[in-house]
Amino acid sequence: MEATFVNKSFLRAVLDSTNEGVLVLNKNFRPILTNARADEYLSALNCTSQTEMLFLGGHSVKDILKATAEGRPYEIEVKSPQRRLFAISGHSLKAKIEGWVLVIRDITKERELQEKLQQGERLAAIGQLAAGIAHDFNNILTSILGYTQLLQLRQDIPPEAKTLLENIVVQGERAAKLIRQILDFSRKSPSEQKPLNLASFLKETLRLFRNLIPETIEIELSIEPGEYWVKADLVQMQDVLMNLIINAKDAIPGKGKITVKLYQIEFKPDRSPPFPQMKAGRWVVIEVADTGCGIPPEVLPHIFEPFFTTKEPGKGSGLGLAQVYGIIKQHNGFIDVKTKVGEGTSFIIYLPTFSKREKEDTISKKNEIEIGKGKGKLILVVEDERTPLEVIKLMLENLGYQTITAHNGEEALKVYAQYKDKICLVIADLVMPKMNGIELIKKLKEQGGKVKIVLMTGYPLSSGWKKDWGEDVVAVLEKPIKINKLAEMLEKALTDSY
Repeated sequence: MEATFVNKSFLRAVLDSTNEGVLVLNKNFRPILTNARADEYLSALNCTSQTEMLFLGGHSVKDILKATAEGRPYEIEVKSPQRRLFAISGHSLKAKIEGWVLVIRDITKERELQEKLQQGERLAAIGQLAAGIAHDFNNILTSILGYTQLLQLRQDIPPEAKTLLENIVVQGERAAKLIRQILDFSRKSPSEQKPLNLASFLKETLRLFRNLIPETIEIELSIEPGEYWVKADLVQMQDVLMNLIINAKDAIPGKGKITVKLYQIEFKPDRSPPFPQMKAGRWVVIEVADTGCGIPPEVLPHIFEPFFTTKEPGKGSGLGLAQVYGIIKQHNGFIDVKTKVGEGTSFIIYLPTFSKREKEDTISKKNEIEIGKGKGKLILVVEDERTPLEVIKLMLENLGYQTITAHNGEEALKVYAQYKDKICLVIADLVMPKMNGIELIKKLKEQGGKVKIVLMTGYPLSSGWKKDWGEDVVAVLEKPIKINKLAEMLEKALTDSY
């Protein structure tokens, strides 16, 4: 049989068609053949020797071959001029010529996607824990603010005590804001998502935020031609932009520049998106870039974790980026970060496009109503924690209502069976042991009679709650409870104004 021989240039042309780098070494570890991809990778690994190649990127070729013999690829990380990861495997030549074939793969993007997936899973677990903590703190704040507001209603409080009470309310509301940020991170906060034109939104919001930035820092807005409609919560998106702008400002020690870009990008099915969960198609992108100090590599994996901060004590709660992360995930979006120490940072937000062109809803602020009187109407309050139950009872009685209480769902059913002809409304906690608020609603229905129900929750709910629970649930009361909001809610609930 006649042997067919191919020359070296033909073999090189064949190897150049592969996506991996291929390096052939003789028995003395001298390169005898490389393809174009290998030449590129060897340059990144700082390998220039053409006589013998005992090391790749500072790592022994013998160690690489040993790892392959043990059934695992050998990984090498290059940190500059940019971070790259290579996986290398070696194989003995199956021919008369003694030597080895090294196959080099660039796994940088693959590893980045894997790290993003792991980060998302870690942040989701932290979010579940944070949501539970936030719920408990809302119960505590309901008691603190509730008692304080009740004291403020008294006429015999001396002026100096009123000032102290006002300070307690202010600090309590600060704590409530922190809890709201935690709930944003854990994706438990309410989100009223409506059609929003991001182009006009960014122009207006940046104009409002200009006074937050020193004059030494330039702000530039760049919007590529196109339509930028998304379905989003206006207030939450303002929180996102404010947090990113303040972070960018803090990263710039003196003079510098913050650039906000708005553009669209399309990921075709054959193109890998920045995140494994992203679907192919068109996305709206908001990019906030600064010329600041950048984020060190050891800090980068933790920047979206709640309470993680590199700022000095008193200059940051560590909840800003955590809140941003949670809000973007709540909008079915993704957030990425590109950074280089000493050169700056870019936060890149991807949001799904929304094609329906509807006018943006105008936001009208409601004036606070005066606290009304309950005229002795009877309300059943169901709450498993003693102190919040006592506070809500006192609030209702101060508003002129009569109250009857139950510490759990089973007790509430017995009380309701006895007084159902007199009870005009039930206020029940959504999360309780043994029987939660939803189960209680079902049991109350089974007892017959038309009863109005208000659910209390430390987890703010989305606008779809009414559709899920039916007409019997007339309102949702978020903790911590404010007495004026309670009065307003009761007036609407009992006059069928919802």
